[in-house]
Amino acid sequence: MKELNKKYISDIIVHGFTCSLVLYLVAVIIFSESYLDRRNHEFENFVNVMEQYKQTLFLTSRILENRIQEIDTIKKSDLAAIKDIEKRKYNLHKKLKPTNIDIELANEFQFLVSTMPAILPKVDVLYYRSYLSDMTSSDKDEVSVVKDCGTASVCTINAPERRLADRILVSGTYRKNGSDDLYITVSSPVYLHNIIVGDLNIDVGLARFFDLGALQIRTRELNANTFYEMIYGNALMAHIAYTKEYVADNSTVYVYQVPFIWIVFKLLWLFLVLWIALSYVIYLFRTLKLNRTKLFEVQSNVQLDDLTGLLNRNIFKDQKFTADLEKFGAAILAIDGNKLKQINDNYGHHVGDEAIKQIAYGMRQVFRENDYLIRTGGDEFVAVLPGCNIDNALILAERLKEAVTDTAFSSYKLTVSISVGITLLMNSESLDDALKRADSNLYSEKQLSPLSPRPGLV
Repeated sequence: MKELNKKYISDIIVHGFTCSLVLYLVAVIIFSESYLDRRNHEFENFVNVMEQYKQTLFLTSRILENRIQEIDTIKKSDLAAIKDIEKRKYNLHKKLKPTNIDIELANEFQFLVSTMPAILPKVDVLYYRSYLSDMTSSDKDEVSVVKDCGTASVCTINAPERRLADRILVSGTYRKNGSDDLYITVSSPVYLHNIIVGDLNIDVGLARFFDLGALQIRTRELNANTFYEMIYGNALMAHIAYTKEYVADNSTVYVYQVPFIWIVFKLLWLFLVLWIALSYVIYLFRTLKLNRTKLFEVQSNVQLDDLTGLLNRNIFKDQKFTADLEKFGAAILAIDGNKLKQINDNYGHHVGDEAIKQIAYGMRQVFRENDYLIRTGGDEFVAVLPGCNIDNALILAERLKEAVTDTAFSSYKLTVSISVGITLLMNSESLDDALKRADSNLYSEKQLSPLSPRPGLV
């Protein structure tokens, strides 16, 4: 018994594992598609904003350059400051006063901000940063902008000429002082006499695009290009990942990766829950099925006729039987074997039993599976046909007579005939009344077509 229980439990666990694995894989596929769609949407949104900002900066920087060429208030000291930029390239913004160039550029910048609001970023900050002094000018008040040029990746003045060929510089990721957000600065230089005197910038906060808590960023250099790998989730097996690349400028590429193994591990809890839940459900289902089988066997023994396997009179008390009659109505056929007493007298009761089985066999051949085929006693039968009208009932009765009579039974090659009384169950009529009327019609048919028993036809 213990070995049987162990086998039973292990079988449930194995089946639970198999079913949960299949469902888990389906869930991974469905979740992966939805998950990757969301991640792809995030990255596409980021790329679209970056491209929009690059266009804005390029256009604005060119407009400022054209305007600054037209001003006539530039002094010799301003030109000297321009020439001095190269000498103090990496030591800028030491409390230097704004030059006339700075003031003019700041004024032009604010004029553009006021007259071209459509090109301004809605969330991030667009600002002009001078390399002639420590002056900055932005499109929003009281904002934190990057003034320091500590790294060549942030300021255009420190960038190699190759990187500025398209007049756009995109930095790597960094954090501002006092902020947990990650930023990328997009810059475009402003030239005067072929020297960078300042640049236009937008600091792009990444928190509005990505979940920074789940994002890892790695940097690698390849052929003078910098690749910033933005790995979503665990970096384990990042080489097997959903990958998209964005070429931000001439030397900067952002690589967005979502490792597939991360998605699998992210849903691993679901597999464990499914395994436990399905194993328990299979256990309950099998227990219920076993109990239902036992109950069905008990009910079958109560409702089935031992000789023919048809239903017996107990079916009249069944709830489903009663519900079917109330819902669909029914045609009722009272069926009786003709002269079976003579078969019993001449050939024995065992042959008479075969005649009864022959009638039952014919009923199974003619009627539907959902019809109620009942042996009410001896050679008397009732067929209750839910939803059947009188015309179809008459046709079925003739087919039943042919099916029973056309097939011989027993070693004596006998055949048996039947009589059938047909009626319909009326609305609000009791089943007993309908059965009495069917019996009456059956009796009438027997009176009209008496048959004498003889070998070959009984």
